[in-house]
Amino acid sequence: MGLDKLNQEIESSARKKVRTIKAKTKSEIDKILNDTHEEIRLAKEETKSLLIKEGAKEMKSRIASADNEAEKLLLMTKRRLIDKAFELAIGNIKEQNNKDEILTALLSKARKEIDISVIYLNRANQINPNLVMGIEVREAKIIGGLIAENKDGSIRVDYSYETFMEQIKADCIQQVAGILFNN
Repeated sequence: MGLDKLNQEIESSARKKVRTIKAKTKSEIDKILNDTHEEIRLAKEETKSLLIKEGAKEMKSRIASADNEAEKLLLMTKRRLIDKAFELAIGNIKEQNNKDEILTALLSKARKEIDISVIYLNRANQINPNLVMGIEVREAKIIGGLIAENKDGSIRVDYSYETFMEQIKADCIQQVAGILFNN
């Protein structure tokens, strides 16, 4: 019986070792699975966080783009309003009743600058003929004021309302914007 007993002990020992190995293997498998599940969970959280951050960046980018477009639109609108204000100012100047006085003053100023041979006027503007003796008067497509020219046409003095308004606009645009938009 010694051999049977030895066989049983070997078998029993082998079964114990198998159970121990199985238990140890199962424990290792469970640990690996748990670690893997944790890594997957962390990767998902990280991915979700990155997506949220990217979404936030994309949203910020779109908001910034929309803000830029709104700012451009606002600036264009302000520019149109400023242009309209100057158009209204030109319209008011055009309707002045003292056109003769203005033209006389402008002609006097031009005479101080050049030897006038020709003046250009708006068709509706008339100037005292005594003031322009020896000066050719021609029609020009200007709102008002006058343009004076020397004999050979090489020097021109532009005192048209349009030119005055462009100069005022260039010099005073910030002030006009401040008045119009309370800046």
